[in-house]
Amino acid sequence: MNKNIDFKITLLNTVKIISSICLFGMFIVVILGVIFRYLMAYPAFWTDELARFIMFYMVMLGSVIAIRENRHPGLTFIVQSFSKKVQSFFFYLIHIMILFVLVILAIKGYSMFVEGIIMKSAALRISYAWVFIGLPIASLLMIVEIFIKIILNSKKEKEDIVKEYEDIDKELL
Repeated sequence: MNKNIDFKITLLNTVKIISSICLFGMFIVVILGVIFRYLMAYPAFWTDELARFIMFYMVMLGSVIAIRENRHPGLTFIVQSFSKKVQSFFFYLIHIMILFVLVILAIKGYSMFVEGIIMKSAALRISYAWVFIGLPIASLLMIVEIFIKIILNSKKEKEDIVKEYEDIDKELL
């Protein structure tokens, strides 16, 4: 199998596994919060904060998965009404704009991470750096996914052009 495809599959599977672990962990934390609050009449103050932190990681990792699987919202019916060349232009334009936003998120996320090193969360007393590092990591993963999509799309377009010329040659002969 191709090394690029292996990397792509491994990256996506790793992100899906970590995201699934986050979902299960958040489920357990919320259930513990409910049990402590309503069954034991002793609210665990840390469950809300931990559930929020886990949810943040789930959203960030889910965004990576959504980009990879084309699950993010879009107005594809408008773009699909245009010719292949215009569709290709919009594909690259949209992905370049997404890359621009992701680079800004990665840079700002890194700044938040650095600032968060000295800040502690209220309930868990952990450094906010552990929370904020999720933003630049997820942004970088999304940037990788966008580059993979652009590379694969350009290869597909080249193959389509070659196939068109081969079909024209067959018709002429």
